[in-house]
Amino acid sequence: ASSTNECMPYQFCRMFENAPVYAVYGHPFQDATMAEGCCYEMFSGCSILNEISDLSCANIESYCFYGMFRNCSSLERAPELPQELTDLSPYCFAYMFYGCTNLENITFIGSINYDIDFSYCTLLTYDSVKSILTACSNTIRPTATTSKILKFNRTLADQNGELAALIADCNTKKWTISGLTLE
Repeated sequence: ASSTNECMPYQFCRMFENAPVYAVYGHPFQDATMAEGCCYEMFSGCSILNEISDLSCANIESYCFYGMFRNCSSLERAPELPQELTDLSPYCFAYMFYGCTNLENITFIGSINYDIDFSYCTLLTYDSVKSILTACSNTIRPTATTSKILKFNRTLADQNGELAALIADCNTKKWTISGLTLE
């Protein structure tokens, strides 16, 4: 039986692609089960989108948020990504923030288990990078087909060696951290 609060596979795929969307407050899948690719590149190319209030949902499948904010070059603050969004399936976050050149703030509450590319997010704050590194999970998913890589393109002053210690911790958890330079 299908729930009335269920997102179908690729249901919102490229729904607002290149549309003049400025902000999103709430969404139709607040308590929904998110099927594979449900929001695949949903806001891709929305170059004036600068605010998303919430991404909460009940359950997530592979590719769910793949490229969701791809090339949203005005996005400055990502919604807080809670446990139910971070402890999830392979490729869910792949290219989610690709091309988000003004993204400064992002907070992870749960754990990150798969690759995320922040290499175009050159304005991430110290606290955002700290949140990302802190969220790197020790979980190794035997069914995962991806590696555990975090890509950055950022140079930051390391406050009291805090980021260096987090990077070392990530390395012990078999994460590869690239493009993050500490001063």
